[in-house]
Amino acid sequence: MKEKTILNFLCIFLIFLVPNVLAQNQPPVCRWDGYITIDGSLTSDTNIVLQSYTNGTLNSYNGTVFSNGFYNIHVPGNDGDNITFKIYGVSVNEGAQTWNCSAPGYHTMNLSMNRTADGTSCTFDGGCSGGYCVHNYCRSASTYCGDGYCDTGENTANCAADCGTTVTGGAAAEEEEEEETAVTDTQTIEDIIEGITAEDLGMTGTLTADDVDVFQVGDEIVTTATPTADIIDAAKETATTEDSMAVLEQIENAFNEGKSVSVAVSMSVYKVTSKETEQSMYVSKITLTLTAETDMEDVVIVEVIPKSVASNISELVFLGEQPAVLQSDPVVQWSFASVSRDETKEMSYMVKSKLTGIETTTLAMAGDITEPMMICTPGEKRCMNNEIQQCLSDGKTWAAIEICEYGCNSTTLTCNTAPGIAAADYTIVYIVITVVIVIIIIAGFMLAKRKQ
Repeated sequence: MKEKTILNFLCIFLIFLVPNVLAQNQPPVCRWDGYITIDGSLTSDTNIVLQSYTNGTLNSYNGTVFSNGFYNIHVPGNDGDNITFKIYGVSVNEGAQTWNCSAPGYHTMNLSMNRTADGTSCTFDGGCSGGYCVHNYCRSASTYCGDGYCDTGENTANCAADCGTTVTGGAAAEEEEEEETAVTDTQTIEDIIEGITAEDLGMTGTLTADDVDVFQVGDEIVTTATPTADIIDAAKETATTEDSMAVLEQIENAFNEGKSVSVAVSMSVYKVTSKETEQSMYVSKITLTLTAETDMEDVVIVEVIPKSVASNISELVFLGEQPAVLQSDPVVQWSFASVSRDETKEMSYMVKSKLTGIETTTLAMAGDITEPMMICTPGEKRCMNNEIQQCLSDGKTWAAIEICEYGCNSTTLTCNTAPGIAAADYTIVYIVITVVIVIIIIAGFMLAKRKQ
């Protein structure tokens, strides 16, 4: 009976010991609280999605927000950790903070957020100034004609761009029906679907060329873009940043000096259909082709993209040669130090919609490029997605210098460490192992004694 009592005691001791040992390996949790302001006003929305990130990793705790705008959220971390917050998927204005927890166990900090404009990427409706997040882009209504999706409420009558056209037979039907030509080249298909996700087609996982059928819709449209004074003046009216205005003024000066360059512009529309879900969407590919008739230096090509094509740079996917972004709504620039005679430079980009014609403005020049053409300071670094990039010595190009597996910290400009990896407390582990061994020895000793 005495041996049984000892065994029971040791088992109870072990049951209480193990959870406490495991708890010691978890980072401490501190409650953060304060008031939330959205678009300059104290919020009364109790359904706010409030999330915190420790060193770039999303934490499992969601915040609670009360009708008076007061919030609280538990944030795990250690002294010195980088803490960021998002409200409805939009980063708060306060930026990154350093984790700390005062003596009472909480940290007070007010948070503010500005909803983003139509055309910007989004996660939740509440993060958009228009009130709707439609296929991951902010909109002012629950549907958007021209996004490549034929949604509920859209049809061939009110949104032919997304839903196609309905034709009722006869000669008119033959004239209006667009011919579809199957695309079979794997590389071409991979280029076409580069800006499409599996979710866009109602699928999960990673989208590959084997998952879809692709058809070119209608014929390729081809034209030649040659700058004129009126075209340049119209482009300058779209400039909203100093960078874009400076470049367009350089284009204007080059035009006046007879240094303008013509560029071939082509557009093709493709219909992409999932083999699994049979869901379809349209994408349009625009290609700029410069073929040098003579040796040229300091070649600049500027593409002014109207809002009817894309309201924000995030809606475009550039293939191959990547441009510099002069303004996000959008105006972009490609630069080449030199182009030899008969050499060809090709630049392409995709938009997830069915375009009916070439609406963009392409301007090109060759000549000396002055200092305002620089888009960054040589040696400057930045975070771009999962890359740390550095500005090259010409001040015109960003180049990746490090790939970050777990994301890039935009404050320290370093790669985030792997989430959930912490130094093991081997002393505690040894204690647990020792306790278990002792229990086994005592149990064995008592069983042997009972048999005697």
